[in-house]
Parts: sequence; structure tokens; C-alpha cells
Amino acid sequence: FRNEPRTPEYRAIHGLSADADDSHEDWIARLHPDDRDRTVRRFPDAVRGAGDQFSSQYRIIRPNDGQVRWIATEARIERDTDGAPLRLVGAHIDITDLAIARETLRESEERFRLIANSAPVPMWVTKIDRTRAFANQAYLEFLGVPYEQGLAFDWRTILHPDDMDRIVKESVAGEATLKPFVLEGRYRRADGQWRWMRSESQPRWDPTGKHIGFIGVAHDVTVAKEAEFEL
Repeated sequence: FRNEPRTPEYRAIHGLSADADDSHEDWIARLHPDDRDRTVRRFPDAVRGAGDQFSSQYRIIRPNDGQVRWIATEARIERDTDGAPLRLVGAHIDITDLAIARETLRESEERFRLIANSAPVPMWVTKIDRTRAFANQAYLEFLGVPYEQGLAFDWRTILHPDDMDRIVKESVAGEATLKPFVLEGRYRRADGQWRWMRSESQPRWDPTGKHIGFIGVAHDVTVAKEAEFEL
């Protein structure tokens, strides 16, 4: 592999001086140790393949200041009439801020899962199409199903027949308001018992203010409802 002269923008991103050589081996040496093997393998595989596009994301350690930076590579592989590679023309983009934001979001979501799974009450997150995006451990235990089945589970199948019409109507009406709403009904637990559950749902919004679903939590209020009926 032989590199053509680098642009000033490329040198700034990679922490190179204006007169520094930059061979293929120099680029490999800048790669973060945790990304090096994967990235080095991906590059020749793409060049030797039949495609004409190459994309990759990896970290480098800049030689001028020691900073770790995330780089996104988008390139086109030019080939001769026989498909043999002639050269790679592309751009490197510093996506460090985006990568940090992505990792921060991943850590935040992981913390949410840990907190939700430690909660003693069912919790769930729905998407805009009403399918589940997440269900906590208490939710799965109430249903008696594994995680993937819990996400696809239709709660109407365990709703008491006497509560079915009312709960469905109240649920649809509550979601339509895009405001918090509460439902109370009887659901059949995994052990076959009917339990009165009070669910509280809150709308979810993305950073731009677009509605993306609901987050809900349910409490077993069977004892309170039975006492209410006795009174």
C-alpha cells in the first residue's frame, strides 16, 4: 500500500505535522490497540473484494497530543476493467463527539435496565407502534415468559373478560391524549391467579420533542380492591 500526499485537514485530524511522512504502516501504528486487528483486517479484505465502497470506524491515538479520537472512513475503491484495485479515494471524519454521545447513551440505557430490573413491580417501555422495547424482570415474572416472548406478549390475552372492553377503550383513549394516564383491571398472573393491577403510563419524547411511545409501571392493588369491595 502506498499513500498519496495527505490533505491539511487529514493531517489535522490525525495529529500530523505538515512535513511528516505518513505511510500505511504509520497509519497502522496510530490505530488504538483495541481496534487495530479488526481495522487492519477489514481494509485489505475490502480492497481484494469485488465491491467499490469502503466504510470503517475506529479509534486512533494522535501522535502530537496523545488524544484518542474516533475516525469514520468513507471511501470509493477505483478498479480497472478486470476488477483489480487501482486506488482508494475517500475521506476521514472525526466523529469523536458523536461516539462519546453514543457511548454515554449506551451507559445511560444500561443503568436504566439495572435499576428497572431491581424494581419489585412490572415496568415496560413501548414504541410508537405499541410493541415493547423493554420489559423488566418483574414484568417477565408476572407473565412467566422469557425476555423475547415478553416483548411480543399481547397483554389482552391475560386480561379478565369482564374488564376487556373497558380497559382497551381506556388504553386507546389514554394514549391518544399524549399525557399520563392510569388503568385498573384484572390480569391473570403466571400462576393462574387473577390480580388487580394499577398501571401508570407516561409518554416518551425524543430530543427533538417527537413522541416515540410510553413508559409504564404497574402495581398490584388486589388487597386494596378486595377491601374496597368488602366495604
